[in-house]
Amino acid sequence: MPQVLETAPEILLLITKTRNKAKETYDGIIARIESDKMSDLLDKELSDYIDRVGTAMKNSNEKRKPVSQILDRIKKSFTELESDMKGFKDSAQKLRNDYATVKMNLLKAEEAKRKAEAAKVTEAADLKANIKTAYESKFTDIMTEEKTKYIDWLNGLKYTDILPDAEALFHYASSYLADWKTYYITQPEVLEKWRAMLPTVLYHTVDEVKAMATDFKMKNLGKLEIEMEKEISGLIIDLTDKLPSKVQELEDLANADAKEAERILGDAAIRQAEEAALLQAQAETRKEQAKSAANVTAAGEKAGAMVDATAKVEEAPKVAESYSIVIENSSAWPVLFMFWFENEGKDLATDKLEKVTMARMKAFCEKWAKDKGEFVQSTVISYEPVYKAK
Repeated sequence: MPQVLETAPEILLLITKTRNKAKETYDGIIARIESDKMSDLLDKELSDYIDRVGTAMKNSNEKRKPVSQILDRIKKSFTELESDMKGFKDSAQKLRNDYATVKMNLLKAEEAKRKAEAAKVTEAADLKANIKTAYESKFTDIMTEEKTKYIDWLNGLKYTDILPDAEALFHYASSYLADWKTYYITQPEVLEKWRAMLPTVLYHTVDEVKAMATDFKMKNLGKLEIEMEKEISGLIIDLTDKLPSKVQELEDLANADAKEAERILGDAAIRQAEEAALLQAQAETRKEQAKSAANVTAAGEKAGAMVDATAKVEEAPKVAESYSIVIENSSAWPVLFMFWFENEGKDLATDKLEKVTMARMKAFCEKWAKDKGEFVQSTVISYEPVYKAK
């Protein structure tokens, strides 16, 4: 083998001289054709030239054949060695890719779990805010209703009903408070608002929502009872203070002529309308304050949930992400073709279209998903992420 290779420079030089001589002869014939035009004589010279060059090529091939065979064997050996090394490299890369895929899938599963947990916390915050608002609104309505009863009682007094003192009024209040405690606990309409929310609840069961409502009621019922007693007691004191004025009004009305009586009743009607409007305004203010407080609490809980959801459990591996299309059945290919044709095929020349394979279309759609983030929408086509460790 070394001896054969040693002759390679000499053979190359000889073939180079033969080639140069062939070119010189060719150029001469061409020059004569361009000068004198084609003729039978020049045609004969071209025919002889072709035969001579063919013989020279055959001789050159025979001379270089031993060298070429050796070089081909060497090249084949290089290729095989490099192929082996590439196999080792690809195998090692696959191990890294598989490991990166496992880690990425675990991280994505953990991320999805955290997001689901955060979504449940967020939903719970909204549910509790709505439950609080519903209960507080109902409580306000009940309290306003009770206050209205006392005010109406005072406004509805007749001259013959004038009380000697306020003892009966306090007794009246005490009995109504007892009735309210039972009413607030047992009336089903208190729960109407949060029950209406159930069709839109995604992360909580009906029993969980009921438990939230029960928990709020048990934690806040005592506080609301105290507030009710305080409000009603304050109203009773206020109404008691107004009894002398009411007595005077009734006495004046009893002694008044028709015109004066009309004035007294008119003033009373205006005052009572103002009192009713004030009571309603106070009720609306209380409802808005309760709703605002509930929303502030919910916002804090949701903010905490978002922080937890975005916290990284561990650092993601450095990967290059792509996609592999999974064909569920043969009906997927027309869908794949239409996507490819719309985004690339329609702009290709006919001769190039003829050479496009389905594999190339599939590869195009995979690359399109990676680069553009757009996917073929079909029930018979799915995408699997492919990770390559860096």
